[in-house]
Amino acid sequence: MRRGTIVPSFNDAKAFSPAVSYDCAYCGRSVASEKGWPGVWNRTSIWVLLCPLCGHPTYRNTGGVIPGDIPKAAPGGQLDHLPKAIDAAYGEARRCMSVGAYTGNVMVCRKLLM
Repeated sequence: MRRGTIVPSFNDAKAFSPAVSYDCAYCGRSVASEKGWPGVWNRTSIWVLLCPLCGHPTYRNTGGVIPGDIPKAAPGGQLDHLPKAIDAAYGEARRCMSVGAYTGNVMVCRKLLM
C-alpha cells in the first residue's frame, strides 16, 4: 500500500451473502468481499466494495443499462522484459480498455506497431 493512503474501515459496512468476487482494478488481484455500502446512483442500485488487499473502492452496478464494475480491471496481463517505451504504451492501452476508451486504445496500439 502506498504511503499516505487512507484506508476506510468496514466497521459501518453492510454484510451481504454470498461474498462478491471481482478483479480489483487497482492492485490487479482477484479478491472477494462480503461487506460494502449500498447506494443508489442515477436511479440504479450500486454497491461500494473495498478491496481487502489494497483498500481501494470498486463500484458494483447491479442493474441499469450497463451492469458491471467501475473501474474495470485492465484486460491482459503485465508483460516482463519489455523496453520502457513499449511497456508504457502497453500499460496505457490496457488502462484505456479498462475505462471504455476504445478509440484511445486503438491509437495507442497503432503507436505500438509503428
